[in-house]
Amino acid sequence: MGALTRAGFAVAYVACLVIASPFLWRMLTAYIFSPWRSDAWVELLPRLNAPGLPSAGMYVHWCAGFAVMVLGFIQPLTPVRKRWPAVHRASGHAYCLAALLTSCGGLVFIWTSPKLCVGGWNMNVAFSAYGLLLAMLAVGTWVHGRARRFERHRNWAIRLWGQGMASLLYRLYYIGLAAGGYALSSEKDFHRPLDSALDWWFFLPNLLVAEGVIVLLGPHRPALAAKDGALALLDDSAAESDGRDQRQPEASARVDADVEGDAEREEVEGSARTLGAGRVALTATHTLTAV
Repeated sequence: MGALTRAGFAVAYVACLVIASPFLWRMLTAYIFSPWRSDAWVELLPRLNAPGLPSAGMYVHWCAGFAVMVLGFIQPLTPVRKRWPAVHRASGHAYCLAALLTSCGGLVFIWTSPKLCVGGWNMNVAFSAYGLLLAMLAVGTWVHGRARRFERHRNWAIRLWGQGMASLLYRLYYIGLAAGGYALSSEKDFHRPLDSALDWWFFLPNLLVAEGVIVLLGPHRPALAAKDGALALLDDSAAESDGRDQRQPEASARVDADVEGDAEREEVEGSARTLGAGRVALTATHTLTAV
């Protein structure tokens, strides 16, 4: 990866962090730290005024989504991966778990609410597809990481990161549209063609962008993987050496036993030869005596 590409990724990373900060602060102060059925919740989604699974699902969705976005800005940092790999692994596990909880919370809200989402069936299906995609990418990222398939793990993590930012993009699209005079004045506005398209547009193009990033990064050159692989080889060599050390006394004992057995056999054969010679001499003596 060239210097220009790295600089571009750095600028994009900082821009995402700057743009996401106000959104994260709003999530934290207005919803996560607000009790259920508060004015902020009711303003966000009126149906949350009713207690039950929809409210619980949305609360889990918000809390876990906040963790996804915060941890998402930690995972791509190269110094963390190289200097503190244990931190990278621990935060990665938390990241995947938070993505799963975000998906589950959103799906619970969508399918246990007494009414459809404000965008109708199109929004229900689109948001459910997004939740399932997020969960699938989280599982794939975790599975490949555990299996030490580092290139696949990196690629799946890039796809997951793109989907983790999708909820932010959904709101940024509406902010941009509102700046251009395309405002939301009622729930009916979510049924307009452009709004229905945004239900899918906020996350599907992210997959294409992620694939482009993967191509730009090129083949994975895992410094950590090489180091871990070398350590694994050393461990295997040590284990093999220990096995040889353990097998050596057994082999020596078998050799000693074979030597002792050969000596005993030679002694028996010598005795037999001596006994045979004695019998021959005795027979000759009897013959001479008889003559």
